[in-house]
Amino acid sequence: MNKKRVLMFVFIVLVPFFLILFSYKVVFNFTDYNVEQREVVNFLEDKGKLTAEMSDLEASHLEDVQGVLRGVDYLFYSLLLICTLILTYNYGGAKKLLFYGGIATAGWVGLTLLFVFFDFNLLFDIFHKVLFPGGNWIFSQDSFLIQTFPLTFFISAIKKIVYLSLILASVFILGGIYLRYAKKD
Repeated sequence: MNKKRVLMFVFIVLVPFFLILFSYKVVFNFTDYNVEQREVVNFLEDKGKLTAEMSDLEASHLEDVQGVLRGVDYLFYSLLLICTLILTYNYGGAKKLLFYGGIATAGWVGLTLLFVFFDFNLLFDIFHKVLFPGGNWIFSQDSFLIQTFPLTFFISAIKKIVYLSLILASVFILGGIYLRYAKKD
């Protein structure tokens, strides 16, 4: 395999993760939070302390979430750098990179969409079991976190992330098609 094909493969594998993480960042930065939610979000972003009445288990979980979100930020910016470098290096092949990256993103998002609409609880459980294997993510219905962030909050956020990711995938696909047929001067 030549270097450009390897880079194309890497781009096509990485760009769905980048676009999904980008969508996540947009959705969570533009969500209207109530006072309790804003306090938790500020804590997660290292912009404040937790003052709400919650159990030690809930506080421990939020500290774990804070660590995961730091990792997500590192991953996001690493993917941004890698995808930008690949596009820059292989500028002449941008039409293929964008097109197939958009197709790959649409495929991943489509699969996620099936879980969201048909069995969100399974997706939610798998996500938490992978990221929080210690099990400190299960709370009673009357807990602060469940009351502050009910399942409907996460379902709504995931749907927005999925829809935005599909829009971005479409932009990549259309951009690739445009570049393929664009008139060269």
